[in-house]
Amino acid sequence: MNGEPADTAGAQAYIGLIAVIGLLGAAVAYGLAPGSRSLLERRRLVLLARVGGGALLAGVVIGVSRWLADGSLNGDGAGGIITTTYFLLGGLLFAWLGWADHLRNAGS
Repeated sequence: MNGEPADTAGAQAYIGLIAVIGLLGAAVAYGLAPGSRSLLERRRLVLLARVGGGALLAGVVIGVSRWLADGSLNGDGAGGIITTTYFLLGGLLFAWLGWADHLRNAGS
């Protein structure tokens, strides 16, 4: 521990949470591969994808609204922008995953 922001227990827990969300995304994508699951299992995975997307997009809204309310990045700088962009991309991919499966099944 050198006093860096990521050296705190809270920051390490946050990084671990992001890693878990990423792994869940990979598991959901794998589980939604065509023909791999029953309808009930697919519905659960689609729900998980939508909830994960909502959680990540909520993180973007909270972070950006905090920056806007404060009128600055509050020392977050480039790291904060990159993290927020990661959340945005992850949220959009999760949401797309849930809706793409719904649209694919509606068309068949």
